[in-house]
Amino acid sequence: MRDRFPLLVLALIVFALAGGWLLQQSASRGRFAEPLSTYRSAPDGSRALLLLAAEAGLSVRRRHLDLAQIEPEVKGIALLGIRELAEAELEKLQAFVAAGGNLLIAAAAEPEKKGFRLDDVLKASRPLLDAFQVGLTPCDSPEIERELLPAVASALTRGVEQVDARVAGYLGRKGGEPFLPLIVDPHHENDPVAIVFPHGGGRVVVLASPDLASNRVLARADNAQLWLSLLGAMAGSGVVELDEHHHGFTGQRSISEYARRYGMHWALLQLLLAVWLWVASHRRFGAPREVAGEGRVASADYLLAMARIYRIGGHRAHAARLLVDGLARFLAGKAGLSPHAGVRMISARLAGRGRRDLARALSGVAEGAESAAQSDNALLAFAQRCASARKLAETRAPPPRKGLFHREQGVARPPKHPTRPQVDRSTR
Repeated sequence: MRDRFPLLVLALIVFALAGGWLLQQSASRGRFAEPLSTYRSAPDGSRALLLLAAEAGLSVRRRHLDLAQIEPEVKGIALLGIRELAEAELEKLQAFVAAGGNLLIAAAAEPEKKGFRLDDVLKASRPLLDAFQVGLTPCDSPEIERELLPAVASALTRGVEQVDARVAGYLGRKGGEPFLPLIVDPHHENDPVAIVFPHGGGRVVVLASPDLASNRVLARADNAQLWLSLLGAMAGSGVVELDEHHHGFTGQRSISEYARRYGMHWALLQLLLAVWLWVASHRRFGAPREVAGEGRVASADYLLAMARIYRIGGHRAHAARLLVDGLARFLAGKAGLSPHAGVRMISARLAGRGRRDLARALSGVAEGAESAAQSDNALLAFAQRCASARKLAETRAPPPRKGLFHREQGVARPPKHPTRPQVDRSTR
């Protein structure tokens, strides 16, 4: 192992660098998810919204499955910053709301790239809005924060007097469909920023200010109270799910999902590191170090003091039991057993592994423990016997004899050239 030590050190350095890089990437939770995702803790994420709802005791959870099948206990679904949905999912979503469910839609978050236009964001949201006949007019200054006010008293805006956020646009219904304004912009002729309207047996809430769900402004004005009222009214006696499937999180954050999302090679790398550490913990690198002179003197003084205490107190029987227990624990490692295994079990395992000499030595030491307590000389001879058994364990077992027949405990080996039986020729 000594000649492989540099290679093992190099492998450890590589594993440490790779593990540090993975740890840094995992700890950087602010940028690894999309905007308005509840896994994103950056200013444009919505992680604080989920934590707020959980601390308030609301029945809110993340959704990692598509919208093809919605569980019966789900009473509301929130789509924060979702840019597009498949046609089949749109139909399932419409059927869910028509059957009495609640739906909350927030406009898609602004993409983090240079030269983007607000029209691109609105167009990305229109397939979802068109399914519910919602029209959206772009805002002239979407980068300016403004004070927004509740339009009417409603359970969806209970306790809200003012909210502060940026506005992406203003809402309406196509074809003159009815709706109720929830939040309006007093700086833009009281145009609605948030509306609610019925769809079948359920209702739909649409927000044209995705900034309201972001971590950046959640603590301002009554923004937090607005979300508590919205989610509480939507949940009722059921559960509200915040969609994360369309943000790229298609399963729970387990090891298997991590391997599927980021590649199997990273999971195998961690497994190999764990196996290597386990193997390295059972190996010795180089010969054992010699004990310094001071250490040997201190150990000798300790043994002499303990021997004097045992001798004066007459604890020879206890000392003999300690010698037997120490030898049994030492030989248990050779037998592949736990240090707490009994003498009989250790002896049987040693005999099964071909070390009958060690099995006989351990059994003899265990049987002679009572006679060793009769005198100091007997105890000293018993200790020397235990030391001889330890030295015997360091020697290798004799290799088994090769061949079909071998001698074993009184069984004679058959002759190589059997003689022919003598025939009495005189009788012929």
